[in-house]
Amino acid sequence: MQVPHSYSHQHSHQHSHQLSHQLSREGRSLLSRAISRVGRWSSAASPTVSTLTTAPAPAPVTIAATIAMTMLMVAAPTATAMAAESAPFADPPPTSQEATATQTEKAANTEPPPVRVWTTRQDAFVFTAEFKPGVPKPGQLTEILFSASSLPKTAHPRFGTQVPMNDAHLTLRFESPRGEDLGRYLAHALPLTKGRYGLHFTPSERGIYRLVLEGKTSEGSAVRAEFALPVNVWPLPDALQGAGDSAHAQVSRRVFTGTNAEKPRKAAQ
Repeated sequence: MQVPHSYSHQHSHQHSHQLSHQLSREGRSLLSRAISRVGRWSSAASPTVSTLTTAPAPAPVTIAATIAMTMLMVAAPTATAMAAESAPFADPPPTSQEATATQTEKAANTEPPPVRVWTTRQDAFVFTAEFKPGVPKPGQLTEILFSASSLPKTAHPRFGTQVPMNDAHLTLRFESPRGEDLGRYLAHALPLTKGRYGLHFTPSERGIYRLVLEGKTSEGSAVRAEFALPVNVWPLPDALQGAGDSAHAQVSRRVFTGTNAEKPRKAAQ
């Protein structure tokens, strides 16, 4: 049985009208273009009823299937995008307090650093201290190294903006976590280095020790700087986080060892 062209066009129009209400604006536009193409193809295939014997028009079910496939192709990406836009966040962003607590918890689960570095500037001088281990325990021998430099007004032709402080007389005064004065010790100049000094110290109790570096340069200028030595304190308090005035840090990787430095020599009072 041959299907008249008018029946085919009417049936496809009814199906498209029912399905178009389920599509978004973009889907209806694409669907209209698809129907227009199907109509032009159907008219070209059967211009008159008399030619149906050689070029039959597509059956209504074929046109409906084509429209349904077009609808699915347009509706699927649109539905996915709508679902993504309407989906809420899995978790709200953490507050500053929660972030700080998380960082503290992570630090508590890590080991203290093997070396801790702190830099401080005093007037026209800059001092960088290296503590090894970074956070010692009571009774543990601790190596303390210093890099001392002056900050010239004009760059030095050899050393640039930081000139090593050679032949300085530097002492280090220790205060216990309870504020007790533990004495003042001489910082030895490291051989074959420029502006490098060091000594060893063994803390006896837990807490934060106060270290006061004092002395004079080879030209007679007075210098002074303060440092903190945390003993069995981990994680570190906020005041000791980082590396101090790191913009002026110039740390050598040379390790200070030697039998004459195992015990600090007390400076003359």
